[in-house]
Amino acid sequence: MTTKKQQQKPKVPLLVIGIICLFLSSVLWIGAAVIPFTALSIGQKAMIITGLLIIAELLFWVGTVCVGKEFITKIKSLYSYKNWKARNDQPKP
Repeated sequence: MTTKKQQQKPKVPLLVIGIICLFLSSVLWIGAAVIPFTALSIGQKAMIITGLLIIAELLFWVGTVCVGKEFITKIKSLYSYKNWKARNDQPKP
């Protein structure tokens, strides 16, 4: 019989893969915003931007699935307006 601890595998590699995917997704979105300012033809720009956005969305969703709901909730709470306001309202020593 296997115990619960033996069945659970460490999720660290999956977490790292997810964070890398989320980071690459952000880089591709920035790349899509920079492409219009290059000296390419309009057709080339359209194809490159479309490809970058599709790949960025796929990487975002793969990254989101890899890191899990708990991690995304934690990140969202860090950037929540309510938490920013609560941190700024605290008196400083």
